[in-house]
Amino acid sequence: VSDILALRSAKRRAEASSGNDTSDKTGTYASSNPNSNIQFSLKDRKMRNNPIPIYLCEIGGKIVVNITVDHMGRVKSTAINTAASSSTNECLTDHALEYAQKARFTSDASKSSQIGTVTFFFKGKN
Repeated sequence: VSDILALRSAKRRAEASSGNDTSDKTGTYASSNPNSNIQFSLKDRKMRNNPIPIYLCEIGGKIVVNITVDHMGRVKSTAINTAASSSTNECLTDHALEYAQKARFTSDASKSSQIGTVTFFFKGKN
C-alpha cells in the first residue's frame, strides 16, 4: 500500500505546476504527514520551508484559505473561503488559518501584493 501511495504522490507532484496558475493545475507541497496534504495556487511562486500541518481534529475535510502575499513571500492576510471549503468545523478552520499564516513563498519584487489560495486536506480519524 505504501508503494502505491508513494507512486500516486509522485505522479501528483509531476503533474503540478508549482503554483503557476496559468494552467488548470495547482502547486502541491508534499508533506510526510499521512493525515494532511497541502495544495496552493499563487502564480509564479513556489512554497518554501513550510511547517507540515499536524492533524489535531476529530473530523476531516477540505479547507481553502484565501491569502495575500507580499513581495518577500510572506503571508500578510488570511481568510477562510467558505464557498470552496467542505467544512466549517472550527477546529479545522483554526488550524488551516494558523498554518496558512506561517506559509512562506518565493519572493517576487515585481508584485508588492498578490492574492492566492492554500488548500488543506485533513483526513478524519473515522
